[in-house]
Parts: sequence; structure tokens; C-alpha cells
Amino acid sequence: MDFREDDGEALLVFFKIVHLKHRLVPERLQFSLLLEVAKLCEKYLCVELVQPWLKTWTDNLELRSKYPLAEQILYTHWVFGQEEEFEKVARMIVTEVKTNEDGQLLNKYGWLWSEPFPPGVDENIRRIRKETVAKLLAIPSNMVAKYERTNDNLCQLGDVSGEDNACDAISWGSLTRGMQLAGLWPIKPAEEVYLSVDEVASAIESIHIYYFHTHLTCGKINFHEDVARVMRRIENPVMEAQKIHMAHQRGLEE
Repeated sequence: MDFREDDGEALLVFFKIVHLKHRLVPERLQFSLLLEVAKLCEKYLCVELVQPWLKTWTDNLELRSKYPLAEQILYTHWVFGQEEEFEKVARMIVTEVKTNEDGQLLNKYGWLWSEPFPPGVDENIRRIRKETVAKLLAIPSNMVAKYERTNDNLCQLGDVSGEDNACDAISWGSLTRGMQLAGLWPIKPAEEVYLSVDEVASAIESIHIYYFHTHLTCGKINFHEDVARVMRRIENPVMEAQKIHMAHQRGLEE
């Protein structure tokens, strides 16, 4: 076998294992080395060799690495068959990932995604992010549409002449101004919003709508509840093919 293109330090870890020098195998690996080990496991289909060390190597991996490249952390969990950890990181990525004008994925630091990452995961996360952003944007946009669809006043509590006009003017102005301050005005389609799901959710929650001061029932709109509902219902980003692969890596039949 030709190992010339493989990482030497990662190969050394494997050689210590196959030559039964287990006491020389590191109990902890820096993430950069762990990633190279994962690459070799996937390349040579030999993940079973490192199974005894995986628990300590990947324990609190996300905290130890501070998510520098979460997509690569996702890759290591995928290679090592760690489905629970894979789902945890994948769900985190869905809410933190951003995009640019070319539709490329950026991590929470604004860096372009860097290989390796599991096949298909980028398309799936991009789709779920876009769908979730669209649902979040619909929360304030639907309220804007209520005003735009009618020439009648939405306020029903104006018992003094002109109060309903004042109430609608205050609420419309605070809504659109709030969206502007949140970076969501003028209204854009989801594919033109490059913020993360978390950032869009936070921006919408920052919008405060004012009403005529005595119209308590006019001010019952709660964007926080609507945002929380969308966030609770975000699709699980783990694909069936990924589950099958991870089960195989664990030596399970599915």
C-alpha cells in the first residue's frame, strides 16, 4: 500500500495500534490530528481499529475544539458512527450557518465551509436553513400583508373619532421601522437573506410593535411565541443515508 499522501502523524497512531503498542497510543488527540485519523478510517475502511479509543478521543469534542469548523466535527462523528453526537452538531449547524450571495455555506465565524464533511450534508443543511428562514420571515411579513391588503382600519377599538387611524399608524410605523432596524426591510425572499437562522430569529424578536396607548387588546401580537414555535419545529437534518452509514461504522446491521 502507498501511504505517501497520508498524514504521517495519523499513520503513526494506526501503526501503534496494529503493532499492539497500545500504551503508546495517545489518550487525547488534538482535533487536527483526530480529523486526519478519521480521514484514514474512511479511506481504508478501518474504523474498528480505533473503536477502543473513540470515547476518550471525542469526549467533549465540541467544547474542546470550540467549533472552529463545525462541518469537520460533523465529519468525524459521521466516520466514527456517533449518531447522537452527529445529530447534536448537525442541529447546531442548521441554526448557525450563514450563506453568501453565491449560495455558499459559511460557518458562524463567516468562513467558507471547508472539506471534509459528510456527502450530501451541505445540500440538506442549506435546504433546511432556507425553509426555516422563510418561515421566520413570514412572521412579520404576514402582519405587513394584513395592512397592505385592505384600506380599512385593522384597529377595532377606536371609540373616539380618529383613534383607530392613530392606532393603525402607530402599529404600522413601529412594525416597518422595527423590521428596518432589524435588517429585514424591505422584505426579501429567504434566498436573499444571508443571516443565520439564529440571527433572523433574534432580529424578529427585537421588533416591538406599539399601539394606541389605551388599546390593550390591539397589542397582543407576540413574535416571541411565533419564533419559538418555528424553532421548535426545525427539521432533523440527519439523513437516512447518514444513519445507515453510521450504523455500519458501529458494526450494526440496519
